[in-house]
Amino acid sequence: EVAATEPLARAWIERTDGGAPRPLVVNGTTASLDGLEVTSTGGFRLFLEAVDGVTNGGRAQYAMRALPDRPPSIEIVEPRSAEVSAEASSVVAIRYEARDDVGVKSLELVVRNDAKELKTSPVDPQAASVRLDVGALSLKPGESASFFLRARDGLGQEARSSDRTLLIALLADPPEGAGWPRPLL
Repeated sequence: EVAATEPLARAWIERTDGGAPRPLVVNGTTASLDGLEVTSTGGFRLFLEAVDGVTNGGRAQYAMRALPDRPPSIEIVEPRSAEVSAEASSVVAIRYEARDDVGVKSLELVVRNDAKELKTSPVDPQAASVRLDVGALSLKPGESASFFLRARDGLGQEARSSDRTLLIALLADPPEGAGWPRPLL
């Protein structure tokens, strides 16, 4: 985005190595450009024209450098431990950080048991948290599953978080002791 001191009538950029001028969206004293794909390193000139016809002449030249797109990164922030113990009917809160140099396009929560996917759920990349309904996995006390988050960017590049192991807690004895309740005689 470019800010001017006077209201703008129009604005555009031109690459110094040729190519058609690219108009900017003007809104009062600001001008912006969305969706510019930089495929090669080079230079450009910025042209601004105020409503009274005065221009900057596009004399200054600016450099732009094309950088290769990098894959996204995804990290589970909470739970922190590699093993998470939960009751079979509970919910596990998962906080995460997903990043990409252009933007994370999709995010999924994947739950596996013995290398078989039990559940894959889409997750909002902007939410920063998701809830895993343990009861929906139909795991019994003593069983386990692993879960991770998988992120994709607009080019289909993929990254995944480290795995967490979900251990379904064994049922504890009743507080009154084993064998309770006993039949009354």
